[in-house]
Amino acid sequence: MKQLSTMERSLLAFMQDRGYGTDVPIMNMYAALMRGNPDPDNISSAVQQYVGAFVSRINRKQDDYEIVPGNVKRTYRVQLKHKEQ
Repeated sequence: MKQLSTMERSLLAFMQDRGYGTDVPIMNMYAALMRGNPDPDNISSAVQQYVGAFVSRINRKQDDYEIVPGNVKRTYRVQLKHKEQ
C-alpha cells in the first residue's frame, strides 16, 4: 500500500466516519477537503473533478477500502475492497 497524502487520509477518514455503505454527497466531501461551507446549489463539474481526483488516488493507494459511486446521484460511498482470489 502506498502512503496517502494528508488530504487523502483526511477524506478517507471523513468517509469512514460517515459509515460504510453510506452515500455521502460530493459537496460534503468537497467541503471536508476545502474545510469550508460551499454553496450546495453550486455543484459544478470542476468540484466533481476535484473530488474525483482524490477518490481515484485513494483507490489506487488503498488495499483495504475503496470509494465508489453511491446509489444516489452525485454521491460516493466507502466500502471494503473486494479482493480477487
